[in-house]
Amino acid sequence: MKNRTIVLTAILALLAFTMVRCSSDDVEKEAETGQVSFKITDSPSDDANISGTFITVSDIKVDGKSVEGFAKQSFEISALQNGNTRTLFAGHLKANSYSKITLVLDMATDASGNAPGCYALDTSGKKHSLAASSEAAMEIDLQKDMQVSAASQNNIVIDFDLRKAVVRQTDTSTGSNYSFVAQADMKTAVRVADENKTGSLKGKVNNTLFTGKKVVVYAYKKGTFSTYTELAAALSGKAMFGKAVTSTSVGQDGNYHLAFLEEGEYEVYLASYGADSSGKMQFHGLLTATSLTAETVLDKIALSANATVTVNINVTGILL
Repeated sequence: MKNRTIVLTAILALLAFTMVRCSSDDVEKEAETGQVSFKITDSPSDDANISGTFITVSDIKVDGKSVEGFAKQSFEISALQNGNTRTLFAGHLKANSYSKITLVLDMATDASGNAPGCYALDTSGKKHSLAASSEAAMEIDLQKDMQVSAASQNNIVIDFDLRKAVVRQTDTSTGSNYSFVAQADMKTAVRVADENKTGSLKGKVNNTLFTGKKVVVYAYKKGTFSTYTELAAALSGKAMFGKAVTSTSVGQDGNYHLAFLEEGEYEVYLASYGADSSGKMQFHGLLTATSLTAETVLDKIALSANATVTVNINVTGILL
């Protein structure tokens, strides 16, 4: 009986030691990592024939290493506008300094194994593969300094600008009318921001002059907008508003929302569009506008982290 008691005592002591060791290991692991979430959002397309845009994210890499625990997923990215996001990953990363985030898109198949992996859905219900080449995957490298501290919470937002990312195909022999821009150009179509260091700009647009036209609001970092450059691009048929940080369409109720803007000074510009016979949105004009919000001008809007600034706008005319 005495021997059994000794054995039982030893077993209990061993279990207690194991539990303390495991608990200690967990605490140590927690202290060496920070919580990180990767979210994705979208700026709208300017093609009236596209009813939805779907992408498949097969991997997220940080400084070239795949994030552990990420699962391949497919979703309609065009539904994630006006500050709406989808969480791609929420977990832990080793406490460290990082400088690059890589978003990997599966162009061939979606999360269910169906082809294609990334596509535009037109208004008739047809899928158009967005593959810009024969490669089955596209890796988008995004330079972003990210400091993950022990026991911290880091929320990273990836803003996918469909207006810059998706173009009409001139060669439709593949059966697709659309494609992503070349992989090298995707860097300008996708940006990344630390959500904890961003704010929002929103308000209402009074547009009684150009009813029936689609109006888009563009946000530029202070000093980066050129009227001459944009109007020259319009006259030559080239892409416009390439340096805009983000953009949003004005809703039918007149409201607009520019989300996840990093702290700083911004300029806001408006443009109107009308659809041609093929459904493609054609530039109608750069609009002249004034702020209806007291002590606020549209070419100098200060935005702080975690702040929402409301600026109501009155459209007064058109430049072109």
